[in-house]
Amino acid sequence: MADDNNNAESRSAPERPVGGQDERPVPTTADVFGGRRQESSEQAAGRVARIMATRPKLGNIQESLALILVLAGLVIFFAIKAEFFWSRDNIVNILQTMAPVGIIAMPATLLLVAGQVDLSVGSGAGIVGMMAAIAQTATASTITTYGMGLGVTEAILIAIGTMFVVGGMNSFFVTGLGLNSIITTLGTLAVWRGLTKVLGTGQTVRMNEFGALGSSRPVANIPLAVFIFAGVVILFVCLLRYTVYGRALYAIGASPEAARLAGIRVRRYITYGFILSGLMIGLAGLIRLSQVGSQSLNTG
Repeated sequence: MADDNNNAESRSAPERPVGGQDERPVPTTADVFGGRRQESSEQAAGRVARIMATRPKLGNIQESLALILVLAGLVIFFAIKAEFFWSRDNIVNILQTMAPVGIIAMPATLLLVAGQVDLSVGSGAGIVGMMAAIAQTATASTITTYGMGLGVTEAILIAIGTMFVVGGMNSFFVTGLGLNSIITTLGTLAVWRGLTKVLGTGQTVRMNEFGALGSSRPVANIPLAVFIFAGVVILFVCLLRYTVYGRALYAIGASPEAARLAGIRVRRYITYGFILSGLMIGLAGLIRLSQVGSQSLNTG
């Protein structure tokens, strides 16, 4: 009888994840809206194992076919309606303008794959740009004693520190306290936007001697921002498609609990995602600041 009781207890005891992890599940967007399909632990674990074992092929574009068709339709429409749409200058201008938005979209996609959302990207870029502007200018804000009057290098270092704060705060609330990412980033959106307005004292802050990042054309008369954008795209495509980290994010998005039981460090990987988001948000904010030459309160 004692043996039967011991066997029953061993069968009912929950399995500990590989690596000794024992952490609470991280809430996802599907959990909030009730969209996650109920499945057994065996089914979830099997799905996670298939995701982790899958190496996507470069030519597989089935999932993106609809988006490609829509984009092709828009290109054809504007090519017909606008006489100079296909001109080199127009294409370069389009790429230069969309570079900050495209850079922000890369980590946003990464977080979406993992079942998370960052709504604070715009205001995060705004606070990074404002911190750089008030650090470099000498007449920015009464709160900072009429600006710090630092050099461009020091201003960029302050902006980089702000990037880590933006990403770190989101990751702390989501992975540390277990709050939902939509609620968390909606709150940080308001925080960063409010700080931007306070630091700017209701004015547009100009930043001098900072045009190289957004406006210089080092090769073939193509702006540096376009090369940075292309590099970020290549980096995140390789990260998602050809690394263990990328496949782990897909597994986390499919089932965080099954991924945890399979030995994937769910919280750590999501934390990395939010930190990357903060860095790319800041990079986009600096590029935008360099292109415009000033930081507006409405940016973001």
